[in-house]
Amino acid sequence: MKRRTAKNRFIQFGLNLVVIMAMTPSTGGASRPKPAPVPLEIQADTLEVQQSKRHALFTGNVRIKRGALILTCQRLEATYDRKGGLSTLLASGQLAISGPDFSATAGSAEYEQDRGILSLKEHPKLKRGTTEVRGTQIQIWLDEERVVIDKAQGTIDPALLLRPASTP
Repeated sequence: MKRRTAKNRFIQFGLNLVVIMAMTPSTGGASRPKPAPVPLEIQADTLEVQQSKRHALFTGNVRIKRGALILTCQRLEATYDRKGGLSTLLASGQLAISGPDFSATAGSAEYEQDRGILSLKEHPKLKRGTTEVRGTQIQIWLDEERVVIDKAQGTIDPALLLRPASTP
């Protein structure tokens, strides 16, 4: 039988709390209307577009910027709705993400424009300061103060839990 030490209990407590920590500045708990989608800036070595299928494929040194968030990978597939608006992005190959106060890596990621959710899969890892958490999937709501980590494991900096996300 595995003995639960104080450190293990603290890590579990911290992992339960980390899912509510923000990757964006704090709103002070006030509810707010859903903001309009932030435009994406995309660069790549090659772009192939299939208009009839509403599909675009970016390959080689792909870089996406959405506000202060930067995602890099080797392959990115984009699908569009009937009006030409972005629906989803599927990224893979040396995936790395950086934000103002965090970084993440994963084998693949999916971004859903209408929900504003970035889902990291294939050994995802999220770092913020000395806090590092990994799981089977990490979902980040980009326009909210919400992160969900499935089967979370890692280490938590106690000071990080006691300050708003916008505090350095």
